[in-house]
Amino acid sequence: MALPRSDGSTLLSHLESVEKSQGAMPPAELLEYRCTRIPKELAGIYSDFNEISRRRTFSENGPNPISFVEIEAWSNLVGTRVSQFRLDLFCKLDGIWLRAYREANKQ
Repeated sequence: MALPRSDGSTLLSHLESVEKSQGAMPPAELLEYRCTRIPKELAGIYSDFNEISRRRTFSENGPNPISFVEIEAWSNLVGTRVSQFRLDLFCKLDGIWLRAYREANKQ
């Protein structure tokens, strides 16, 4: 993904530019690449967070934080119990995601 293509650009840079230009969630390939760059022990939690995050709501002010109701609904749909530890991680990841989004979309 980070290797140069025939035109000199990388697939990674292309996917990141698509993400920035669309102002939305990144393409699945980019999410997958990012998931492989985190410790394997956290890959499942990060993947679950991204699954929930892709369905987050937006308002005129940008993305909304993921609510406990949304996490509970996701948990029921996938048939898994969300432990307090995992819930805390989801909340921390959401805060990081929101800060990164705001930083990347400053006007």
